[in-house]
Amino acid sequence: MSMKKASYGEVRDRALPGDVIAFLGDNPLSKVIQAAGTAGVSHVGIILEAGTAAQEPRFAESSVHVDDKKPTYGVAESSFRLAVEGYDGAVWWLPLDAAQRATFDGQSFADFITGAIGGVFDIPGGVEIVMKGLEQKILGAQLPQVRLEIQKAYCCSALVANALKKARVVNVGDPGGASPSQVCSWRIYAPDYCLLKGDGQITGYNSTAP
Repeated sequence: MSMKKASYGEVRDRALPGDVIAFLGDNPLSKVIQAAGTAGVSHVGIILEAGTAAQEPRFAESSVHVDDKKPTYGVAESSFRLAVEGYDGAVWWLPLDAAQRATFDGQSFADFITGAIGGVFDIPGGVEIVMKGLEQKILGAQLPQVRLEIQKAYCCSALVANALKKARVVNVGDPGGASPSQVCSWRIYAPDYCLLKGDGQITGYNSTAP
């Protein structure tokens, strides 16, 4: 298994529904989320639709909104190109393995994602596991914002894990508790993955049974 470097243009027509897109932001809070996991990523999203001659591949991810100081999490759809070009940090494309692709339930996958777009997505309970050890004396005034960012990270991976379960790619008992690192480590991907932007590798890529 190896990482290859590629441009967005080189993978644009190869990206298919269910392929995972992993991110690591350049900001300090992304580094905290990175440190809380094992893969070296802070965020994940998923390809919703393949591209056509007239349209870029469609990309789905969780997003956070703060209203009256209370965060709510929803699912947003965008262009895969914009997701890559607009991100400050590293971006990787993790294509599904051919065997997984052969049994991929595209209808159930699409129904789940499209049904979630615009709706509120629950925050999973795994947040407190990540927060353990990040004490007030270490993070000080940043702790509330760090908590918000970690909740967002877990929300994004819960969306991806649930979508992959609906597509019959994984059969995890609690997809809502999956972290970005766990999603990247599942043995469901092609042997090679691609760095589209930035620097770094994904530790433990494609190495554990989901």
